[in-house]
Amino acid sequence: MAEEAEETSRKIANPQLEKIERQIHAHQFSQKVLGIHGQTLPQPEMTPLSELIGRWLESKQLCRAPKTFVRYKQVARDFATFLGAVRVKYPPSYIQPQDVQDFVFHCSKKGDTKSSCSVKVKILRNLFNMGRRQGMNQTNPAEAVETPSGVRMSREPFTVEELKAILSVADNDWKAMTLLGAYAGMRLRDASSLTWRNVDPELKTITYLPLKKARLANASKVRVPIHPDLLDALLRLPVDGRSPDAPIFPGLKDLPSSGKTGLSGRFLTLLQKARIDTMPTKRTGSRMFQAKTFHSLRHTFVSLMANSGVSQELRKELAGHSSDVHRIYTHHSPGALRGAVEALPELS
Repeated sequence: MAEEAEETSRKIANPQLEKIERQIHAHQFSQKVLGIHGQTLPQPEMTPLSELIGRWLESKQLCRAPKTFVRYKQVARDFATFLGAVRVKYPPSYIQPQDVQDFVFHCSKKGDTKSSCSVKVKILRNLFNMGRRQGMNQTNPAEAVETPSGVRMSREPFTVEELKAILSVADNDWKAMTLLGAYAGMRLRDASSLTWRNVDPELKTITYLPLKKARLANASKVRVPIHPDLLDALLRLPVDGRSPDAPIFPGLKDLPSSGKTGLSGRFLTLLQKARIDTMPTKRTGSRMFQAKTFHSLRHTFVSLMANSGVSQELRKELAGHSSDVHRIYTHHSPGALRGAVEALPELS
């Protein structure tokens, strides 16, 4: 009775639902008739939500990084599970804003942070935008749902003293890896995957294609000048002169990114050895967040340039940023902020 009452209220709120249900019943009836008489009768086309999700995931697998695709796939799977096996067989136009809102509340009750719920809403918007472009739904139900606002967990840059502490306890491989992050702004997997072909000792530049953007059609390579300290660290590494495609870090290139024995875990051990506080934070329903990781070196790279007066355009080009996400990576020092305020003209 409760389910019938809820369904009735949904129909009153949205008269289109009754029309959709009639279409679904007609489609199911035609399937039974076709099963008896063969393919001689016209078959009405009703694309279910499950098929839209399948098509959408196929497109994302071709143009997104593997980790991003896994995240998209998990959100789509969770949303389908929340709706139930019956409703995912309905067309996308059956889904209402209230369904997306209820899904967000469901995720929040399970312990998801506001930031995580906000990301899920944005992913569902992307899903239903594809359905709208392909004529499966006229409106996007996720657009009517406000993204939850919350405090964003952000990486913190390393200080110059902390960088020196890391380098003092690191072996040659991790000295070069650390400087690739701090002086070239490279991500962990990009740095560990470098070959000697990426390094031009004459022009003193490193040219590479970020793995995060490798699947994008308009992806472009990033070229970064080599800092003298980084060049010195690279020259200390053994070189396989037989092939320019030989890895710079043969002992690191095949390691996984995550896990205690992976690249991230090994760098965390290095930070502990250097007695650096990683500023861990545990939030309800989420895993431990470390404010200082290898990715913090990328924040350090951008912040050091900003505090040295390098323009935003150059910072974005060197870091390979193409959007306003660059603002998150820029951490101005207190001295730089104070200098900016003191530079204002006196009014008395």
